Formats: sequence, structure tokens, C-alpha cells
Amino acid sequence: MRPVDFEKERVESSIPAVFERCVVVDSSRPAVVSNGSILSYGELNTHANRLAHMLLQRGTRPGQVVAILADQGPPLVAAQLGILKAGAAFVPLDPSYPAQRNGYMLKDAGAAVLVSQDRHYASATSLAGASAEVLDLDALDTTVAVTDPGLAIDPGTLAYVLYTSGSTGRPKGVMQPHRSVLHNAERHRVYFGLTAADRQSLVYPCSVYGGTRDIYNALLTGASLHHYPLTTLGYAGLADWLREQRVSVFCSVVTVFRHFVRTLDGPDTLPDIRLVKLGGEAPASADLARFRAHFSRRCTLFCGLGSTEVGMARRFPVDHGTRLDGPGVPLGYPVDGVEVLLLDPERRPVPPQTIGEIAIRSRYITTGYLGRDDLNATVFGPVGEDGSRLFYTGDLGVLDEQGRLVHKGRLD
Repeated sequence: MRPVDFEKERVESSIPAVFERCVVVDSSRPAVVSNGSILSYGELNTHANRLAHMLLQRGTRPGQVVAILADQGPPLVAAQLGILKAGAAFVPLDPSYPAQRNGYMLKDAGAAVLVSQDRHYASATSLAGASAEVLDLDALDTTVAVTDPGLAIDPGTLAYVLYTSGSTGRPKGVMQPHRSVLHNAERHRVYFGLTAADRQSLVYPCSVYGGTRDIYNALLTGASLHHYPLTTLGYAGLADWLREQRVSVFCSVVTVFRHFVRTLDGPDTLPDIRLVKLGGEAPASADLARFRAHFSRRCTLFCGLGSTEVGMARRFPVDHGTRLDGPGVPLGYPVDGVEVLLLDPERRPVPPQTIGEIAIRSRYITTGYLGRDDLNATVFGPVGEDGSRLFYTGDLGVLDEQGRLVHKGRLD
């Protein structure tokens, strides 16, 4: 397969630098649309700059972690960008989480500042206690500068910490530097054909990888991000909302898609959608049948292998003519910059068409789990001369005769 020519300046840079280039191209273009309000790229940049300058005035240092407790939508997106512009890293808490979990993440991340909103201020101050200063996004000093801070941020600087669900133990803080976030966004831009003309949904919570990925896939391309509050409005109103917003790229976990398509009636009911991106689990054959029944023939469904630790690692596009040999959907084909290996119990490569543990080697994966050196020594290999490292996923897979990766369960 011919290597894809990723734009180096979009990878070996920083998230604020790439975003600010989109602002320069067209500051009036819609950036975030939510609950009837529209925030342009210029307005979003202004809000982010104001927070960045306030953080810098308070002595925020490069690599320092700043927590966010805010609702989905413009305030949360502006807070993330403001923290990044100050050279710091963000850790998103979630107002829907129990206070105990948010408190654990705040303490584990070592955040000295917690950014919040009026409606969550009491919860934020309770969580912060004496360990963190609370900044209210709704009461920022309007006399603070709103120019770009212009910090030179190294691509290896920590950008964010996202916590896993903790379903197999205590939640782990996955650390991602700017370089990895930018390369993952570039993978999506190239393979999905994302452009500034796209209108992308934001349905995932922003406290998980899917939500954070969708934010930067859109805002580092110049596209608009359209937030749908699923927990408030439910599945019944989603189709009408997608039509009203003329969303072209719809992203969700398989379970959300499965419930959502059951509300659709008839073929080609969402003509503006050209791409459906599903995650969380592999779609079933029934999901693909519903996709073909309700989406236009020019629409493509994408699934594959991805995680908080590595981003997109494999891709499998499905259109109306795609035929599958078995009952399952493959994890799919390679993506540039990410190598997938299949290993035996001694972590040696397995023979062709043999099941092995899926390991991923790349320069563009997490730098590890925050404060978990014991775990890092187990699931990550040493850093190579080219800056790449191995991540042992614990998943099993096999390469089929067409070179597609097929999932075969878990080691445990």
C-alpha cells in the first residue's frame, strides 16, 4: 500500500498552532453549534485566549494539568483550547459522574486549577477543596487580553489526560502529547476526507476518547462541530436534528447508532450524511443491514480498531456494495504511522494466519498511564531510536487472506 502523505506541519506542531491557522483562514466560519447558538472560529479563539492569559497570569506552566468541570458544548471546547494555549494539559471531569470519581481524577491528575461554570461552581469548589483553585468560565475578567498567547509548544508536550472507565480496576489516566493528537486527527482527515465544508456531530461525552477525538477532527480541519445533547433529547429527536443541522459526518458508539436507526423510516432519510463513524465495539450484520436500508448509497460507514491509548489503528470502510465472508466485521486495513503486530505468549511474531496478541507500534501513541509505572512496564515496550514504542493491547487477532485484521477476543 502506498504511504499516505500526511502534512508534516500539521503533525510536528501544536494543537493551538493548527487551530489558529484555521481561524486565520476564516474567522467567521461556524466552529461550535449547540442549542441554537453558534460560536464562530474567531469567537471561540477569543474565549480560549482570555482563559489562556488568565491561566498564564496565575503562573500556569507547560505540562501542568488543569481540570475542567463543564457541560458539553462551547464552554467546554473553549476551556480545552484555552488550557492548551497556555501550554498546559487538560483533564475533563464529567458533571454526570459521581463526585467520588471526579474527585479521584482531580487528585490523581494533580491538577492545581479547576475550570468550571456558574451552574457547577458549588460542585467544583467542593471537589477542589484546598488542593486546587477554581476558575469560573462565566466570570472571567473581560479586560484580560484576547490575543493569541503565541507560546512555542513542543509537539511532545502533554496535551491531555483522559481516564478509562475503570471497569477492570481503578481508572487509568491516559496521557497524550500534542504530536499524537495531531497525527490522529491527520489520520482521520486523510482517510475520511474531512474538509472545512463538513458538519460533524458531537454526540460522545467529551470526557472520553471519542468526544475529544471528534472535537479536534473538526476544529483542526476548519469544519463545524454540532453538539447534540443525547441524554437530554434522546434518540427520538436525533434524526430531525441531523436533517436540520445538515450534518455530513455522524460519529457515535455502535449502541447509540443501533437505537437511533430504529427511529428511522424509509430509505435515504438523511441525504446530507456522507460518512458514519462507529466505535466502542464491532457492528453486527444487522447494524450494517440497517445502515444500507436508511442511508444513501454515497454514504460510507467506517469502523475498525481504535482506543484512548493509540487513536485510530485500523480502518474498515463499508459501503452498499461491501461483502463480508463471515458473521463478524473485520477490524480492517492498516493506517499510516501505526504498525500492528501479532505476538505469541513470549511476545514473538506468530506465523501467517495464526491468532496472536495485538500489539501496536507507533511514535503517535500515549506516553503511558499517569503515575502507573508498574503498569507501564507491563503493557508498553521501550522507546525505540525513532521514538516509537510498543503497546500490548491484550486483544487477540488474526490477519485474514486479504490482509485485514480480525478480532478474536481477549487474552483474559
